[in-house]
Amino acid sequence: MKKHLSSKELILVASMLFGMFFGAGNLIFPVSMGQLAGSSLWAASAGFLITGVGLPLLGVAALGISRKEGLLELSSQVGKSYGIFFTCILYLTIGPFFAIPRCASMSFTVGIEGSIPSGIRAAALAGFSLIFFAKAFPSIISVIFCLRFLKDFILYILFLQYLIFSIYIFSMLHIPSSSYSFIPIFIFN
Repeated sequence: MKKHLSSKELILVASMLFGMFFGAGNLIFPVSMGQLAGSSLWAASAGFLITGVGLPLLGVAALGISRKEGLLELSSQVGKSYGIFFTCILYLTIGPFFAIPRCASMSFTVGIEGSIPSGIRAAALAGFSLIFFAKAFPSIISVIFCLRFLKDFILYILFLQYLIFSIYIFSMLHIPSSSYSFIPIFIFN
């Protein structure tokens, strides 16, 4: 195993770790938590830092210190069957059980939920999720196949797609209506 990383490798690893651990929850949750915590702000911040920063860093450190190739090899030290069980459960928890459904529910909550009557929100979420994943699935499959054949070129295409999508989304943003003006983070009046 290599002892020292080049500057390029260090930047690559650092950006991958940042991308892996910093998600929408890390951007949205602290603001919401701060508003709801009130006088318990410091206790809530400590809990968030321990669970949202400390535990993931301990996981990366454990893998690095153990010098194992991956989670399966690390958890197989307890036992081979435990290693397979733990790895499968962890990957299923991270992906299909929580993170993937959260993509649709977070998009629905942030973008659509407020404009739908409360009586039909569950049905609307189900419909939105079906449309969301029906739209996303072909994109994921095409990226997998394109990565096989186009490798570096596809990264430029994805970046261009992300840039266009970001410009489109930011062009739709507007100042919150008066019903949201009481929230202290929106100081427009």
